[in-house]
Amino acid sequence: MNKVRRQTELIKLIAKEPWQHTQKGLAERFLTSEATVKRDLVELAQKEYIFAENDEQELFLQSPGWCELTPLKEATLRQMEILELLQRFKAGLTVAKIEKLIHSGADGETGEKTVERMVKDLVFKGFVTRQGNVYCLNPTWILPPLQLNEREKQVFYEALKLTKALSPLPEVIPALEAKLNISLPPHEEIETVLVQGRTPSHNMRRIHICNALVQAARSHQVIKILYRREGEETVQEVRVYPLGIVYYWVLDKWYLATKTKNGMRTYVIDQILHLDQEEEHFEGNSDFDLKTYYGSSWGIYRCATPTEVKIRFYRTYSTLQRVREELQGRVSCQLEEDEEGLILTDRVDGIAEIAVWLRGFGSSAQVLEPPELRERMREEWARMYELYGKEGQHDFSGTR
Repeated sequence: MNKVRRQTELIKLIAKEPWQHTQKGLAERFLTSEATVKRDLVELAQKEYIFAENDEQELFLQSPGWCELTPLKEATLRQMEILELLQRFKAGLTVAKIEKLIHSGADGETGEKTVERMVKDLVFKGFVTRQGNVYCLNPTWILPPLQLNEREKQVFYEALKLTKALSPLPEVIPALEAKLNISLPPHEEIETVLVQGRTPSHNMRRIHICNALVQAARSHQVIKILYRREGEETVQEVRVYPLGIVYYWVLDKWYLATKTKNGMRTYVIDQILHLDQEEEHFEGNSDFDLKTYYGSSWGIYRCATPTEVKIRFYRTYSTLQRVREELQGRVSCQLEEDEEGLILTDRVDGIAEIAVWLRGFGSSAQVLEPPELRERMREEWARMYELYGKEGQHDFSGTR
């Protein structure tokens, strides 16, 4: 058994049988030495796999890592996150502000000095410009010509399709896509659905999984996934028929949409520990469109009975701007402005999910229709009043 296959089987075995295997037991299982197993675990840790070990030295797969692609260095990941931040903040950011916004590194800390070195390196490479103590994206930067083989072009093309909305240089994406597409065969389009709302956070350690899932959906290829529900230790091994991926902004999560006998099922992509592509292909449905399927949904869940909603938003703080920004991608809604603010009308599949969204507006949002949504919001605010209405009425020392 070669190293790649052994490491793959090791991941699957530890995931499917948590807290049952030691390094010594794995060495015996794979007919190799403990030193080899230890090296395998070290290499997998470098690919972002995180293993926990109990007092008996039994292993548990705590977090999945990179399945196929070579992992990026931590410094590269941090620089990519800096570019993403500068894309979001057009006016630029100081080093101190970047340090507050950037994710922690592998050592749990990314200090201001480290961020300053990274930003200066981006300036040296021409990606970023400096104006006083503020750093901005360089608007004149152009991608150099790329020499890629066919497989690299395909992978890069898929990455572009997934990350177009998050690119630090969106103006160069169409030209780059066109250049790559010239030498790529035509293929059926598979939608990546972004449910309306805020732009998704850029989880770069999961992009490779999304690439593989979209590729499988495009070719109608059956895949087998190891899936672990949140809060559980046991793992399910499931054969699925992928249709595409969906982003739900309320939870900031990506989902795999799959075909089932009775309709469709979704899986949280971050909870997929491992995936294998099968040789089998499934029959696609030319009449099915993922974007249409989620057309009326407010989030990832559907009850297939859209309801007419009418909501008034008042002119308080930046409420109207936020409503316009978060609903700009929702085709079915209509916004009408009057002296008091905005009136939203829409057909929504998912009353519970829009209620969660409305709760974030406080008294700046008033549900006019339907009655069941008004009642749900009234109950929510009654519970809020119970918590905060009168001083000393509630004991906050416990959990609720």
